[in-house]
Amino acid sequence: MRDSKSDRNFWADAICMDQDNKAEKSQQLPLMSRIYSEAKSVNVWLGEADLGDQGTSEAFTLMRKVREWRNYKTIVEKETTCDQWVAFTRLMDRAWFDRRWVVQEIVLAGHAELRCGSETIDWMHFAQAVAFFEYVKQPVEIKFRQDKQYDNHPDMFGEVRQYSASQLVRATVDVVTRGDDDRVIQRKESLESLISLLTPFETGKREDIIYAILSLARDVVATSADVSLKTNITLADVGDELLEGRNSEQQQQVVRALNQIVRNVKMDQFPVNYTKQFDEICEDLYRFTTVHSRSLDLICRPWCPPLSPEDQDKLQSYILPTWVRSLRERPYSKGRDGKMKRVNADTLVGLPGKSPYQASGTLREIGTSWSFERDHGILTLSSKGFQLDVIGRVEDTAHGGLIPDSWLEYTKRGHNTNSGKASGVSPQFWKTMVAGKGPNGDNTPVLYELLCNEIFDTSDAINLESLRKDSTNELLRDFIDRVSSVVWGRRLARTEKHRRLSLLPRAAEPGDVICILYGCSVPVVLRKTTRQTLNREMVWQLIGECFVYEMMSGEALVTRRQESDKEGRTHPGAQDSDSFYKNWRVFKIQ
Repeated sequence: MRDSKSDRNFWADAICMDQDNKAEKSQQLPLMSRIYSEAKSVNVWLGEADLGDQGTSEAFTLMRKVREWRNYKTIVEKETTCDQWVAFTRLMDRAWFDRRWVVQEIVLAGHAELRCGSETIDWMHFAQAVAFFEYVKQPVEIKFRQDKQYDNHPDMFGEVRQYSASQLVRATVDVVTRGDDDRVIQRKESLESLISLLTPFETGKREDIIYAILSLARDVVATSADVSLKTNITLADVGDELLEGRNSEQQQQVVRALNQIVRNVKMDQFPVNYTKQFDEICEDLYRFTTVHSRSLDLICRPWCPPLSPEDQDKLQSYILPTWVRSLRERPYSKGRDGKMKRVNADTLVGLPGKSPYQASGTLREIGTSWSFERDHGILTLSSKGFQLDVIGRVEDTAHGGLIPDSWLEYTKRGHNTNSGKASGVSPQFWKTMVAGKGPNGDNTPVLYELLCNEIFDTSDAINLESLRKDSTNELLRDFIDRVSSVVWGRRLARTEKHRRLSLLPRAAEPGDVICILYGCSVPVVLRKTTRQTLNREMVWQLIGECFVYEMMSGEALVTRRQESDKEGRTHPGAQDSDSFYKNWRVFKIQ
């Protein structure tokens, strides 16, 4: 990396910051985005090269071949080897790609290079190779099934799109807008979106799960601990006189500088303070995100790292409320074999602003519907809501994509009144299996009922993974993917009062309560505890989000309105919503 003719200035955070000095880190962290975005080049050291037939050089050979791509079938079948694909996935699986800090380092870089041993490649060329791998995963799998050296392996790489390297490549495109010079001119995602999106990336310290992405958020700017302010200053559009006489590159520099000024004075300030306890930092996060999104959905999303061994010794200082969801609940995780595999269902709430459900309606009353407070020193969510039902019988969990045979008792529809013959699975069952939605939260495709009949026409437990691998029907495979994303790790149950089918968290038990919390787009499962607040109010635990048949689009609110009308209470409106919601209770959740 040393230039043979002139001096070069280098900045490396491990050397240029005292990592053990919390005050210095709190001051330096807000400056890192400027350092990476203004650097001439960001250089990534992945480590020493692997040797042998599946060594690093084979991975770089493969990436160079991808640059010459003309026909994907030809290049996969005739111009690449299985050893090269294994070498490439080993490169993608390097520990560097798992670090959360690398997201800002790469996303904010105008130009970046990857270095491994003596090999070097432009970041964009690496990104193109990763995207190509995702595109040709199926032909590559076929190649391995036909290779005796690899024991005709049926699934050599697992979920390629879930590799940290793959997600990092997508982040460089999805979270920012770039100019012609490849430098960032605008950030596109909120802090809450980034917290929800970047779950594969980990940190050594729990607080960095938040601090490491502040520089990428469009709605917040990191500040040192002694600065905390918000201003409403706005800037007019860039005047022609500021751009006149400048070439396109200079104009983009002006626009970037002004965007940074706007960002610094207009955005909310998020204090970076490494001397705070982690639960205090969580409190900062939830207060900020729930106000900006006007939603409580973050309480259903897994984002928080589990306790490290060092923290276990200080457990009392790290007690977190149950609505700070652990990363152990994220959909995908790396197995012992290094492959990314599904371990849980996708979240029902989806990404911020994109939830396909509206269980609590569309009204938002910030400051009156929920708040965050301290009780006995414990961070507490105080939220308005009402009890929807109580959980009755609960079936076994769908572990590893295996649907227990006990679930199949709920498939029966009865008999067709016209023909007198059985007519397949009930609408309540098949719609519950897909959570009432198609892929990406769209309406359920019309073929889902037929596909469900084909899969669930049995009395034995159903292995979704085996069905998918054995099927060549793309429609059926897509349907199985949807069912897997909904039921994996969840339990099937029927509610006591209304007898509605429900999909529950694996920790749910009979007697737990299904509630609608105001501001949360899906129902949640709460459990009573024996504790009380200082005001002698009952304390609840959040078990997790849930799906309740025909209760995901505000139907519970309609029912309550009808009941309130019958009792002569005022119908809710823009001015009298308090009278309608006066019978809602306040849940104290810890």
